[in-house]
Amino acid sequence: MTPEGITRKLVAILSADVKDYTRLMSQDDVGTIRTLAAYKEAMETLIRRHRGQVVDAIGDSLLARFDSVLDAVNCAAEMQRDLAERNAELPDDRKMEFRMGVSLGDVVEEEGRIYGDGVNIAARLQALAEGGGICVSSMVHDAVEGKLEFEYENLGEQPLKNIAKPIRVYRVLSHPGAAAHRVKEAKRALRRKWIPVAAGAVLVIAGGLLWRFVVIPARAPQIASVQKMAHPLPDRPSIAVLPFENLSADKSQDFIADGMTEDIISALARFKQFFVIARNSTLTYKGKAVKVQQVAEELGVRYVLEGSVQISKDRIRVTAQLIDAIAGTHLWVERYDRPLTDVFQVQDEVTRKLVGSLAGKLSQAEMARAALKHPDSLDAYGLVSRAEELVSHLTPSDIAKARELAERAVALDPKYAGAYAELAWLHWTEWIWGHIPGKPEETYQKALGLAYKAVALDPMDSDAHGTLGIILLFGHKHDQAVNQFEEGLKANPNSADLLAMSAEVYSYAGNPEEAIKRIKQAMRLNPSYPHWYLFFLGLAQYIAHNYEGAVKTLRQMSPIGEARRILAASLAQLGRMEEARAEAEKFMKDNPSFSASDWGSKAPFLHERDRQHFVEGYVKAGLPR
Repeated sequence: MTPEGITRKLVAILSADVKDYTRLMSQDDVGTIRTLAAYKEAMETLIRRHRGQVVDAIGDSLLARFDSVLDAVNCAAEMQRDLAERNAELPDDRKMEFRMGVSLGDVVEEEGRIYGDGVNIAARLQALAEGGGICVSSMVHDAVEGKLEFEYENLGEQPLKNIAKPIRVYRVLSHPGAAAHRVKEAKRALRRKWIPVAAGAVLVIAGGLLWRFVVIPARAPQIASVQKMAHPLPDRPSIAVLPFENLSADKSQDFIADGMTEDIISALARFKQFFVIARNSTLTYKGKAVKVQQVAEELGVRYVLEGSVQISKDRIRVTAQLIDAIAGTHLWVERYDRPLTDVFQVQDEVTRKLVGSLAGKLSQAEMARAALKHPDSLDAYGLVSRAEELVSHLTPSDIAKARELAERAVALDPKYAGAYAELAWLHWTEWIWGHIPGKPEETYQKALGLAYKAVALDPMDSDAHGTLGIILLFGHKHDQAVNQFEEGLKANPNSADLLAMSAEVYSYAGNPEEAIKRIKQAMRLNPSYPHWYLFFLGLAQYIAHNYEGAVKTLRQMSPIGEARRILAASLAQLGRMEEARAEAEKFMKDNPSFSASDWGSKAPFLHERDRQHFVEGYVKAGLPR
């Protein structure tokens, strides 16, 4: 007989607490308390909305009961969605992640509080979950399986503290919205591949022993409007590949997900039948709470691919889903669970599946073009990635360090075209900036030879062709430079950066109209284009005597840097002398040794008229002859 005032009831119990709460408090107690209060208020609202009741909310924990186990699991998934989107606005070290557990059991209720094994089991399940994750008991799993649009990972029987028998535990594999997983801020919009791991431990990631897949979300994506698109929809299948989310416990391993994203984009871009948004533009969505509808409308595409990567010990698990944003439907979801050594094979399989979904059957020859020629050594791949990161700094010491990394990559994998192309680019950079004293011709020839080696190793490597093309241009071999860019674009017709770089070649070769056309094509493929696109556009406009256009273009640059000299010359050609001299003075503050004649002698113009056109414009603006 139950004592008066005490009732027994079979209910679903949801237990939640904050991961790393002690660390958060030690770093910023006031900020943590404020965040916790806001998050708890949002959670309690969702609990009431799902017909639940909060029975305890002391400290960083929360306990709720539900009469329906379906409501409890749905509420847990919805709370994780909401919390992940809120975390997207916080720095990495201030993100507040909750672990959640859901059990089903007989409890005793007394004065609004609940007791019993069901409560204890929920608390133990919560402790097994990772930050942002949900674990449920076998009773919960059996009650909801097939009734909710989630999948589950069987974690096996787990011994739980103060529970007599082991409990079979399942992890909820939920999709917390189109942007809920993308909670880490993008560190850069520049190209970034993988970085190396310590010798003898190739890409074996510590932590992350539990994992989750992204699956079809419980709610269909909203429909994108063709009328609201920022750019006209292309007349061929158009796609944006959003940054794959790193679901590993160790968030510092984002480079793995970034490498997956980049290589899938690179492989898809090889198909001229597709319109593929450049990686610089899609990377701007990393860490932002965006919907597929928003992405499609802002980039002007029909299809959006999103996915996740999870590393657990020596295995990689990848999930990708393709969405038709205009129809508002999911075309497919693919999951891969492979040894870590199969990472490139997984990338190729995702790409082949994409191709089949977007354009049906293609010829075997074209399918083969989509396969990237991967390096034999993952360590070499990582060394090149680190070198690429250092290149963006453009300081002599960083360039030298990057060159050393690329040299090590070549030594590790003598057949890796990308390593030779990177090393060639670094030698050319040191030559063009005069970083290495002595015999500059030797440095140039070394760069040229390495670039030719890269193209010979992989004729389908568009970046290798681009590198060789730029080196040839500055060797005043204009026809050969144009040829290399054309070969590169045959291999990768959707490469926005290659198109933009080819514009520089056409400008110096005396064809600014073609250069302008290519830059505008590159900008459409890469709507979030880097500022150097504007530099090449302004260069071409000046050569074409479109001074008004050049002024408008170059004033969009921030920082304007080297382009200020072209802006000054354009203003001078328009007769706006006061503005021209003001820009010239600003340029000379940063470049006190600049001489128009010296610059002109080094610039790789094919026609003398174009060289003199610039020199005259510079002198007219007030720059020293």
